[in-house]
Amino acid sequence: MRRQLHQFLTEHGGATGAGELLDVVFDGRGRDSEFGRFFIGALLADDPRFVESEEGVWHLAEEHVLDADLACAPFVVVDLETTGHRPDDEGVTELGAIRLEGLREVGRFQTLVHPGRSIPSFVTKLTGISDAMVARAPVIRDVIGEFAAFASGAVLVAHNAAFDARLLDHASRRHLGRPLGLPHLCTVRLAQRLLPELRRTSLEALGEHFGLSPSRRHRAMADAEMTVELLARFIAMLQERGVCDVQGLIDAQGDPASPRRLEVHVAQSDLEELPEAPGVYRLIGREEEPLFIGRSENLRERVLQYFLGADHGSDRQLALISKTYEVSFTRCGSALEAALLEADQIHRFEPPYNRGDRHLPRGFFVKVSTRAGFPRVFVAGRVAPDGALYIGPLKGRAFADDAADLLAAAFRLRTCPGNLKPDPHYEPCPLGPAGRCSSPCNDSVDAGAYGQQVEALARCLRGRFGPRELLANLHVAAGERDYGRFHAAARRLERLAQKSHWLVNSLHYLAVAPAAPCPEAQGPDGDTRGLFVAAVVAGRCIGARGVTVADDIERLFEEVRRAWRGEQPPRGERPVADASTVLAFWLQESETVATETVIDLEENDEASLESARRRLAELLAAS
Repeated sequence: MRRQLHQFLTEHGGATGAGELLDVVFDGRGRDSEFGRFFIGALLADDPRFVESEEGVWHLAEEHVLDADLACAPFVVVDLETTGHRPDDEGVTELGAIRLEGLREVGRFQTLVHPGRSIPSFVTKLTGISDAMVARAPVIRDVIGEFAAFASGAVLVAHNAAFDARLLDHASRRHLGRPLGLPHLCTVRLAQRLLPELRRTSLEALGEHFGLSPSRRHRAMADAEMTVELLARFIAMLQERGVCDVQGLIDAQGDPASPRRLEVHVAQSDLEELPEAPGVYRLIGREEEPLFIGRSENLRERVLQYFLGADHGSDRQLALISKTYEVSFTRCGSALEAALLEADQIHRFEPPYNRGDRHLPRGFFVKVSTRAGFPRVFVAGRVAPDGALYIGPLKGRAFADDAADLLAAAFRLRTCPGNLKPDPHYEPCPLGPAGRCSSPCNDSVDAGAYGQQVEALARCLRGRFGPRELLANLHVAAGERDYGRFHAAARRLERLAQKSHWLVNSLHYLAVAPAAPCPEAQGPDGDTRGLFVAAVVAGRCIGARGVTVADDIERLFEEVRRAWRGEQPPRGERPVADASTVLAFWLQESETVATETVIDLEENDEASLESARRRLAELLAAS
């Protein structure tokens, strides 16, 4: 997009106002409004090719980094280590950067960063960075300003630069009020263009190709050093082909057959109307079909990132923006409502640019299937409406695997995949002789007796002292070698049971959050009134609705009664299964959000419904 604006300014005398630039950016005519001037300012801020005068006129600078000769051009080679979460969540754990003038090192920038959350165990194993190491480290808002000064005026270079540039740009916008605005160069894309014969373009693969020996892989500075070595080799290869300036280097990473060109077809008014509030947004195509559905606590900030950060985006993101002709949104009163609405709309419309279940919270459940003749115990990523037992949510795959092995061993249940066809001549796996499985595979136990084992586990899960019963069973079922690992898993399960309850299926409650502002729900004093309530029965979300009057409460409770009686709601009114997964994770975190409330219910108990009715009425009156 910046290249298009640069070309426009070149063709129009090198100077023009924001209104004319907006006409280039947006479909149809732009509008020289406060938002329009903000958008152009944010888009071009810190780009050395563009200068804004005090009168609001944009000029082309006489000199900028893209014209620099490769022999003296400034580069900042950067690498980030993160917690593995989404790039707009600020999960940075380490930042390492090397500044070059030409290809001569002139400075280094290195720091651990506190990510604001715990570091997953698999990330610690990969990088060696632990919670203890970052406990006293600065947070990203205290780092980004110093890094921006270090990188000022340079070309940002990274391996998979779209990720690093997008994350750094987001942090700069959030904490400095402006983007980094640096042209960026991706050594992955250069490798794909210059070495098409290579099937893999990871740092390890390229290092092996060039005979480089990395020092401490998956640490920021070590990876930055490796990227410097790759940059030097790629520049040498391009200089042999006649490339002599930064612009030629930037162009070389593009695909000549499919150049990266951003086309914005949305109207400026679509972006101007976005509120700075939580909700769900939809990027809509030419045929009015949703291409991508997402949620954010700040709709305007999130959607603008697609357009303001397009120069740092991936080819997939660029294609998405170019196919988007409209942006619509639904304002929500809370992050919970937005998460449930997002799950519902992704399930309903199946947008092509949404990938699988990435919109769901990250975590695991131990699942005990109940439909097969010989149910098994395994790890799942979500709650499904299949009648199975679900334990969790559990943080970390290693813990989930240990918990599944613990439950299976304690009640001698199978963990092997697939449908089981017992055969008395089949040789069982070592779990059978070790006493951890009753070996239904070789017909050592019939379906009736095996069903009693499953029922014993179900009673344990629903019982108050479930983890202690597990430990008692493990003295018999588990060998001494693994007992310590199982004991640790049981202790963690016991802590989970104390916080909420470890069996999702035993949960009956109402999740209550503020409703989105609605003019029709205003009270006598003019303030917006209303609640958003999701009802959960046996761990399954049976419905979610806005509550503004007493009749809404009665309709909600009638849905709960029908669910207790085992009646299914009409097909069109059934919430998607993903809502149950969202609520299971929300329940563990609900105590940290002051505006959200849990109202517990007792199954088939009218007294608990009456108590919940009074509590909801109080919350509605106070809303």
